[in-house]
Formats: sequence, structure tokens, C-alpha cells
Amino acid sequence: MITENGEHTANSIFHPARPIHTPPLSLLLTAFRALYTNLSPWAENVLFWRFFRGRKNAQAEIEGPYYVLGAPFREVAPGKAMLATKEMMKENQPFLFTGRVTTTDGEPIPGALIDIWHANTNSQYYFASYTLRGKLHTDLSGRFEILTVAPGGYLGRAGHFHYIVTPPKEYGDLNEVTTQAYVCGGNNEKELDGDFANWFRKPRYQNTVQAWSLPPSTSPDESVKGHYSFPVVNTLDAETDEAVKRWNKWLEAEGAGEGVTIEAGGYMGTTLTKKGRWL
Repeated sequence: MITENGEHTANSIFHPARPIHTPPLSLLLTAFRALYTNLSPWAENVLFWRFFRGRKNAQAEIEGPYYVLGAPFREVAPGKAMLATKEMMKENQPFLFTGRVTTTDGEPIPGALIDIWHANTNSQYYFASYTLRGKLHTDLSGRFEILTVAPGGYLGRAGHFHYIVTPPKEYGDLNEVTTQAYVCGGNNEKELDGDFANWFRKPRYQNTVQAWSLPPSTSPDESVKGHYSFPVVNTLDAETDEAVKRWNKWLEAEGAGEGVTIEAGGYMGTTLTKKGRWL
């Protein structure tokens, strides 16, 4: 785990990312929930979604059928979580997904709950366990950092992170939002044009992750950069640079393995809107 000053302690940072079997009851309740959310006009029914939930936030997205109830907390420190296991990051290079949750006025929202899930780099979701699923809270600056692997695309859809953001009690006048953050090759938002979800709403270009990759290293695994062709940057902004160095320090201290360092990542901010206001 990580202390407040960012130092590594004896407990493994990989512990929160360990595979946890999904209880049968959670799967059963998830199935009932999926039936309701996909059939109810006020929930996820694609024919009505854009007239209800889709009008509350320009970043709002359809939840999709792959959400599973009861995902565990994956935090290793405030605002910081790990979803991928050590083995997954050896197979596919780590991807650092970062963001900040704010109000429409740009005020950071600390303590917002993020419930996130995504496919692995080979486009597979996990259901028997909570692998690549988890929760965390934003830190005091409304920021979050999630160390995982890049999500693979499927069925004409760009790779993406699903997540639900719930405001804390102090921000009870704000809407919860379900959104998706898209990882596109070269950050080309036009990759979203072929998404079948666009049959029911306009492409969410604003939900494109601003991804990056660092100059090639001696790493034996180039799967992330090769799969997505992220723009190569020589320098990162100070906040991201500090985060990458910190995570790499933790990975090294944990003996994650040769070449297991962060060489790619991306950022997308999320805005929560006021209740009672429609787009």
C-alpha cells in the first residue's frame, strides 16, 4: 500500500487488483438489473435513452450490458487505483488512465465515487471475477489515476472505459453520470463514427481520451503502442509526469518485472451537471 507521502509500504500495491470471484447472487442481481435498465424507458432502453438520461449531460453514455454489481474498491491511495494484475501488465504494457471530475463551473469535486469497468487489450470482459472492475474516490483536487491495461475495441467500437460517477453528499444538487471514455488510434475521434451505438445518439466525440505514449524504450512488449499508435510525446505535463514517475517507482519496488513500466496513458475530464437542467 501507499502512505500519505507517497512511499511504498510492505503491503503489495497489487493486492487491490487481485482477482476476486463474483458471488453468484451478484451475477443474479446483475441479470435482473440488466433486464430493467435495458427495457425501462427511464433507464437504458436505447429507444428512449437520449430523451431522458442522455439529455442530462453531454458526456452521458449508455451503460451497456457488461456492468456487474458489487465491484470492490481498488484504491491504493486517495484518488489512485489499480485494476490490472501484475501478470496482465507483463502481457500488455501498463496504461495510466487519468482524469478530473468537476462541476460545470470547473470546480473540482473531491470524494466523487467512480465505478469503472472495461475489457482487456484482447477485447474480453470478465464476469466470473471482478478483474478490470473496481471503485475509487477522487482525491482532494477531484483527480483520479487508474493503472490498468489499454482496453481493446470490439464489434466496430473503439476501445473504451465504462464508468459511473456519483457525486458526494456535499454535492447533492448534481446528477450522477454514466459515461464512456474512448481510446482511439492516434486520438482520432472519427473512429467513433462506425460505432453501432450511434444509431441511437450522436457520436460522443467529446469523450475521446487524449492518449499519449512515451518514446520507445527497451521494453520487450510494444503491444499498447502498436495496437493504438498513440501520439508520441517527449514531455508530459507536470501532473502526469509526477504520476508516471510515482507509479513506476511503485512497480519497481514491487518487482513487477523487467520492462513493466508506464509507457502509455491518457486523460479525460468528466463534468457533473445540475439536477433539473436538461440539454
